[in-house]
Amino acid sequence: LIVPVNFVLRHNAVTDAVKAVIDSGVLGQVLSARLTNCAGDSKLGPGHWFWDKGLSGGIFIEHGVHFFDLYSYWLGEGQVISANTELREGTTQEDRVMCEIRHESGAIASHYHGFDQVWLMDRTDHRMVCELGDIRVEGWIPLTVQVDAVVDDEGAAALSACMSGCDVESIEQYDGGVEVMGRGAVRKVTSKIRLSFTPEADKQSVYAESVKRLLADQIAFIRDAGHARRITEANGREALALAQGAAELAER
Repeated sequence: LIVPVNFVLRHNAVTDAVKAVIDSGVLGQVLSARLTNCAGDSKLGPGHWFWDKGLSGGIFIEHGVHFFDLYSYWLGEGQVISANTELREGTTQEDRVMCEIRHESGAIASHYHGFDQVWLMDRTDHRMVCELGDIRVEGWIPLTVQVDAVVDDEGAAALSACMSGCDVESIEQYDGGVEVMGRGAVRKVTSKIRLSFTPEADKQSVYAESVKRLLADQIAFIRDAGHARRITEANGREALALAQGAAELAER
């Protein structure tokens, strides 16, 4: 018996590219991260079940769990350190929530979810600030990633390998290399570069492929108990625990 968790964001080429960039160590430590999820509410009328926390659990639980899991995948296990929620004026609809998570990697991640946009302006972006650059991701279904960094030649090659087929733009060249200091460490770099990676631009195609990969992964485990799943029941419990912790902290 298995209880699959519908965390499709892990079954995504951009998600994998970001994970590879972080794990490569080329950008140094991830210091801070911010998720800004500006979701449309055009189809969520005042009587919709989404606004009834007794049915949906609220935004942290109904929606935020996907991102708590995603960031735990990227940055390691997390702990809620602050949380807040806001009601829409003149209603009981909790339409904006925010929290901060401290991850075991040392990164502090801020999560903002607002269900208050016209559907034409539904949008999501992620930004991670690292010691030697930034990682930016567009889409709640990750569609594109951009990395800006100062690197040496070896680091440039390593980043390119993390995102096979990415576009690489040279922003600045430092002939002979230059030594720079940050966070108490001296590093020698030879260039500032920008890498852009968009494996598939159509959101629905990416989402459909992610669902297929998730199902294939779970079916493989049913057929062979030795198969290591990308998403397990434990991942679901851990993300839900963070969501519940954020919801409870916001109510204090």
